Amino acid sequence: DPAGQKILISQLIANSELNDEMRANFVMMVGYHLTEKEPLRALDLYMSAISRLTISADRARSLVGFTLEKLAGSNPQQALDWVERNKTDHPELIDDLTKVGILSGIAKSDASLAFSSLEKFGMSENPQALERIGGGASSAEERSAVLAAMRDYTNRAGSEEERQIAMKSTLAGMAAQFSQAGFDSASKWLETEKLSPEEAAGLSGGIDASLAKGDTGRWIDWMSGVLPVDQLGTKVDELVKFWTQEDYRSAGAWLENVPEGATRDAAVKAYAGTVASADPGVAAQWALTLPAGDERTNLMKNIYGEWKKQDERAAGDFARDNGIGE
Repeated sequence: DPAGQKILISQLIANSELNDEMRANFVMMVGYHLTEKEPLRALDLYMSAISRLTISADRARSLVGFTLEKLAGSNPQQALDWVERNKTDHPELIDDLTKVGILSGIAKSDASLAFSSLEKFGMSENPQALERIGGGASSAEERSAVLAAMRDYTNRAGSEEERQIAMKSTLAGMAAQFSQAGFDSASKWLETEKLSPEEAAGLSGGIDASLAKGDTGRWIDWMSGVLPVDQLGTKVDELVKFWTQEDYRSAGAWLENVPEGATRDAAVKAYAGTVASADPGVAAQWALTLPAGDERTNLMKNIYGEWKKQDERAAGDFARDNGIGE
């Protein structure tokens, strides 16, 4: 109970048989226990310990930042009030990283307040802060709230540059969360929200190839329906290259079922170019499915160069059959 914890902490701090590190570790353990349910009390505990024990600046800032983010998620105003009370006497504890964490926490329960707090924290054009606001939304309700608040915020932006930073950064954060949560969760939400072409492009740009993994093909399928051709190619290239490096069999199986068109052409170029060094024969087969033109010719020349390193005769046959010069 609170009274018992207060006595325990006081005795730990006063215990001369323990060194500073041991006493600090005990205090932090109690603090972590409190943080989940009573973050405000945990902050009081940490501030008491910081004033009476030798705790490194980095550790103190990390503890306070983590706890403030938790507090902001459950009671945003308490977190903002705590910052206001302590910013003058303890500016070292309230750095940009701490502020970003607070904004992320606030966004979970009050997205509008998170955006309105950007200016107060001097972070109106800080991409990291905006990404964390977007990334903090994990449920369908939170995502919708962040999207609505972002639209309101960008409509009031002072310049087109500020609007673009706010929109792209927020959507990039949301996309990173989508990548981790999985396509099924994201697609259900996307079906209910009417994203503008600009918003769809911003969200697509933030899909992380390293996190999408087994959902990469499904994300590309979605993008092919919302992105203009000139933007689609770059993202497909990025996603397919990473996917092929990680799991070329799965990427190839997906590619077998992609209908003809811009998406397939971009995916084939990325896939063939990536597997060329490991299996130029397979790369050649895929390259030959592309429409004739400079892009196919250049790809085939690259494949020939890789093939020649491994099997000059086979590479020569490939070059001769397809009219590729040295």
